[in-house]
Amino acid sequence: MNKQEMYDVLKELEKIKTSNTTLISVYVASGKDVAVVMSALAKEKSLSQNIKSKSTRQDVQAALEQLRAVLQGVMHNPPATGLALFAGYYV
Repeated sequence: MNKQEMYDVLKELEKIKTSNTTLISVYVASGKDVAVVMSALAKEKSLSQNIKSKSTRQDVQAALEQLRAVLQGVMHNPPATGLALFAGYYV
């Protein structure tokens, strides 16, 4: 993805407005061990049990699982330039 495409995607994301949003972003720097990031996401999922709202808790946990699934797919061959992932739910 070149800079213009990234800019266009960010502008589209910027347009999304809602009162109920769950968005998780994960940035994996070039050369960073993906297994360490996956471990951090597992810890976050465990901590998400403390979220009082049942629907928000479920949305956060689902987003964390989506991110872990994507990272599982790139764990053995991560992009040389790093990786930015976004997952969530909005109403």
